[in-house]
Amino acid sequence: MRHYRKLIRLFAVMAMLHVASSAAGQDSRARISVVDADTQTTVFASDGFAADREEALENAYVNVMQAILYSGVEGFNGGRPIVASAEYRRSNLWLSGMFGGKNPDYKQFCAGIELLGDFNRVASGETHCRANVVISHAYLLRKAQTQGVTGTVRQQTAPARTDTPVPESTAPATQDGQNSTAPESKPTPKKPKRSFL
Repeated sequence: MRHYRKLIRLFAVMAMLHVASSAAGQDSRARISVVDADTQTTVFASDGFAADREEALENAYVNVMQAILYSGVEGFNGGRPIVASAEYRRSNLWLSGMFGGKNPDYKQFCAGIELLGDFNRVASGETHCRANVVISHAYLLRKAQTQGVTGTVRQQTAPARTDTPVPESTAPATQDGQNSTAPESKPTPKKPKRSFL
C-alpha cells in the first residue's frame, strides 16, 4: 500500500512539473517574427499550441515574451534578448514571477492580441493558432532596466557640488552679502514648572 501512495505522489509531482514547464516555457514549434513597430509598441506574429483555444492564444503571447526576454527575435533589440544573463533568469525576483502565479507579470506588457486565420488541430491533438501579439516594448525595456537585468544599468555616481561655495564663516550674512561677526542670538527656552504632585 505504501508503494501505491508513493507512486501516486510521484505521478502527481511529475504531472505538475510537466504542466508548469509547458505553460512557462517557450514552445520550440513557435515561429516568431516582427510585423510592425513604433516608438512604444512592437507587433509580433507567433504560433500558439495548447489544449483549447484560449490557452493557445495565451501560449502565443507567452512564446513572444519568452523569446524577446531570453533568446531574442530577429528585428527586435538587434536580435539580442532583453535579459543579459541566464543567471538573472534564476536569481532575479522580478523574472521569477514573470510567468508563474495567479497573475503573472508578463500580462502587464500585452497591448493586444489578434488571431490570424482560424484555430486548427495539429497531429499531437493540440489546438494551434497564429496570432499578432502587440507588446509595449518601451515599458518592458524600462522595467527591465529598472530591475537591473539588461546589463546596461550602471551605478550613477553623485556629481560633485561646485555651484555653492563653502563659506569661510558660519556667521549669518548681512544684507550686503558680508558675514557678520555678531553671534547669532537664540531665544532661551522656558523651563517647565515643577509639579509637586
